[in-house]
Parts: sequence; C-alpha cells; structure tokens
Amino acid sequence: MKKSVVKKVSTRKKKSASSKKEALPYLFYIEVGDIDGVNHESGGHRKTEKFLIESSHSLADVEAAYYKTQKAFKVNLTEECEEPENAALGSETIIALMKADKCIFDDIDPEFLLPEDFSLLYLRMAKLGNPKIITRPGKEIECLQIGGYGLFEDVF
Repeated sequence: MKKSVVKKVSTRKKKSASSKKEALPYLFYIEVGDIDGVNHESGGHRKTEKFLIESSHSLADVEAAYYKTQKAFKVNLTEECEEPENAALGSETIIALMKADKCIFDDIDPEFLLPEDFSLLYLRMAKLGNPKIITRPGKEIECLQIGGYGLFEDVF
C-alpha cells in the first residue's frame, strides 16, 4: 500500500516583490514656470511651481536621459509653453511623442497642461532615454524657518 503524500499549503499570501516599495536614493525638485525671472523684464509673471521627485538615478542622469530622448525624437519640451498663457504642446511635438511612446499622454491632456503634467512629461521623456529610471513624487519634507527678513533687498 502506497502512502498518501499530502503537501501542506499555506493560506497566507506571500508579499510580491512589486508590493514592496523600492528605495529610491535620489531626491530633487523639478521647477516649472518663469524660473530665472528673465521673462520678468518683458512682462513675465515670475510664477513657478516645484515638484519633489524621488528617483533611482541622479539629477544629472535623469537630465542626460531626457536630452537623449530630445535628440532622438527632435522634441524640446523645455521650449514648449513659453508664450504667456500657452498651456498646450504644439501638434508636431504631440505627434513625435506619440510615436516615441503611445502611452506618454496617459492621464495628461497635451492641449491643456498643468505644471505637474509638464514635469511628468519631462520624466517620461527621461525614461524613454533610460528605461531603468524610476521616479515618483517625493514626500514633502519639513522646512526649518529661521528668520532673516533683513537679508534681502526689496526689489519692487
């Protein structure tokens, strides 16, 4: 008579590797808008918005990957939306980016961009240049405010 072999099966779910958040060692801001104030002289608004980004790669690596994509697809995102109240990408840019990645505009309207969308597109273009790049929104960090009002000139 043969012995019956019963394999004990655990009913607990194993954590999948993807459910565990991968530690991303780099943290940087992406700033969108009238960044350097150069446009201020000609009626610029000096408005910017910053987005904290956690990344698997350094800022320099992300930027290099973006430029690789820019060169390959002849799309310069940083020159888009430069006119006042222009929140839309040009049709040539939209077509070129769709050819590069048909999902690049998922959750983004290229004809009515928000600053967050613009920064996300930049990161998606960087990922096209280096698919190993992983980014996600960073957790806000605390700011220690220490005064020093008199250290700055009143420019207005």
